[in-house]
Amino acid sequence: DSTVTLDLTIHPSYLDTVPVQICQGGQYFAGGQMQTTSGLYTDAYSTQFGCDSIVVTDLQVLPFATTNLNVSICDGDSYVAGGAPQTQAGTYYDTLTSYLGCDSIVITQLAVIQPSTFSSSLSICAGDSVLLAGAWQNTAGSYTDTLVSSIGCDSIVTTQLSLIQPFTTTVTRVLCTGDSLFVGGDWQTTNGSYIDTFTAANSCDSIV
Repeated sequence: DSTVTLDLTIHPSYLDTVPVQICQGGQYFAGGQMQTTSGLYTDAYSTQFGCDSIVVTDLQVLPFATTNLNVSICDGDSYVAGGAPQTQAGTYYDTLTSYLGCDSIVITQLAVIQPSTFSSSLSICAGDSVLLAGAWQNTAGSYTDTLVSSIGCDSIVTTQLSLIQPFTTTVTRVLCTGDSLFVGGDWQTTNGSYIDTFTAANSCDSIV
């Protein structure tokens, strides 16, 4: 007899699945070429013993994260967008890095609110005053006040102030000696000029 003993070693084949993430616009070598879209890509290699080693790449392409902002500012203010403080209305783009390491695009639609402008007319009696332009005014003219509107921006009010002069009437009365007339706040019996001040229909002085 002749006895032959065979020492047989079986080397395994390998199959590995590798998850890979890239950012949109990037590329990754899998399936024998550079890939730019999500999918499963297979590559076959040989081990040192000549057995198959299969690598399946599970490629995921992460999209851009896009955020749209609508921002309103008052005329004269500024807002940081497009990498700088902006004072003009328009669309501005900022590219940031998301938590996944990919681009995050912020699109800012900036609106600039102009001041609200109002005009009004006001009449006061001569000798009275009214609070305009931060002070008490008693002279006819144009006065401007800058207030804050309900949306937080300037509201400009221009007031045209006019003065109503007293209405003056002169009356001549003739009395007989011994008679009297109630003028100047009392009963008068002597010649002279007496002044009475009343309130006219427009609430201003009426001088007799």
